[in-house]
Amino acid sequence: MSDASMSFDVPWDALVSDNRKYVTGYILSKEYRDAKALIAEFAIAAAKRAAWGRQEGRLGVEIVVRYPDRRRRDLNFQKAFLDGITASEAVWLDDSQIREIYWRFDDTIGPNKTNAGASVTVRVLP
Repeated sequence: MSDASMSFDVPWDALVSDNRKYVTGYILSKEYRDAKALIAEFAIAAAKRAAWGRQEGRLGVEIVVRYPDRRRRDLNFQKAFLDGITASEAVWLDDSQIREIYWRFDDTIGPNKTNAGASVTVRVLP
């Protein structure tokens, strides 16, 4: 990966695992829409701080998730997370530009409600 990168954190509330509900057809859940908007806000602020221009090329993304408690969870936050960054219109044109993605759990510090959430780093790939 090249040196061109930007990073930001999002709170635990922005990590939702489901993006749809069945009513009379499938609709995006309120939780999903709220999480997507929150992630977009954090992405916009980070892009401004980093003087990051909206990228058009190949990108790599690393996301580190920190849990608030010891409950077991699946790692299925990707849809709302990437859709939120795309909706920011500040980081990339579309998440189809991602050529490398790495998700991991940070269990080195243990559960911590004040530090729960995720850290994301986006890098320009050669």
